[in-house]
Amino acid sequence: MFEPCQFGKDYFCLDRRFQNTRKLESSAEQRVTLRKLYRKADKLTAGMSVYFWDSLQPYWEVDEAAGVALYREMKSTVLRLLADLDAQSGEVFVAARLAKRLADIIWRVTGDTKEMESLLLEAAAKAPEVGAHRALAQVCGMQSRYDEAAAHLKSHLQHFPHDEKARQMLSSVPKAYA
Repeated sequence: MFEPCQFGKDYFCLDRRFQNTRKLESSAEQRVTLRKLYRKADKLTAGMSVYFWDSLQPYWEVDEAAGVALYREMKSTVLRLLADLDAQSGEVFVAARLAKRLADIIWRVTGDTKEMESLLLEAAAKAPEVGAHRALAQVCGMQSRYDEAAAHLKSHLQHFPHDEKARQMLSSVPKAYA
């Protein structure tokens, strides 16, 4: 059977190789393979390996120092893009989605709500239509910052008026803050 990525060196094939690292038996094999793949990704994407963000968490889990370094690099790239791009462009929407994804990864790997919040604030400020305000409301709610949670939910509902989950969240915010 012909395997299209046996010889391919394009974006699709590289993504398949990233996905296949999860099937490797040992952490050492995963660490070495992911390190090589991120080097290839940097070459293929002219330094924009941030597009392979979905492999960051597994990389972080098998090589914390390399995962942290790669996260910082990805964060720097995304924040630079958010700062430099026009708020009305499609590119800024993609950058804001990437910031939101990095915030999700931080939550799953470290639980660092301050780091998560900093990414989400940038995403929400530049492209509120990515839904970062709802995630910000959750972060604020976890810290009993209900007034801020309510404000983020109201902003979210301006862009997503049919989001019933957000409406439920807003109705559960203590009345003194909503």
